[in-house]
Amino acid sequence: MQLLGTPRIATNVDGYVASNPLRYYDPYGLDLQELIVDVRDAGLFDTLLGYYYSRDAFKEAKESGLPGPHNGKRDAYRHCVWSCIMASNLTQGDARVIGDNHEEAGSRSGQPSSESSMDKHNNRMGRACA
Repeated sequence: MQLLGTPRIATNVDGYVASNPLRYYDPYGLDLQELIVDVRDAGLFDTLLGYYYSRDAFKEAKESGLPGPHNGKRDAYRHCVWSCIMASNLTQGDARVIGDNHEEAGSRSGQPSSESSMDKHNNRMGRACA
């Protein structure tokens, strides 16, 4: 499900997929637990901006022409771009917190450590480019 318009906070666990997780998906990889942790760690305003910037990074990565499988070049580029945009417009600290929480919170908490390490590396590269 593409998120359009002003960022909104989901009021239920499946709200980010219109309460229909079998029909819709969340292309930005966001979830309610992650949102709660980000608000706690980075504040509401920076969290909402970070989620808004994730849409920009997703779009830029999609239009990049890079191969698209999960954990491929397009995914690495998306992480890098997202972190660069956040670090340029928020603080380096909030960009780090939001990016790291994205790898640790919610549904990604069970991902392989190699995947998390790779994504965190791409996040660091993005912050360094800012």
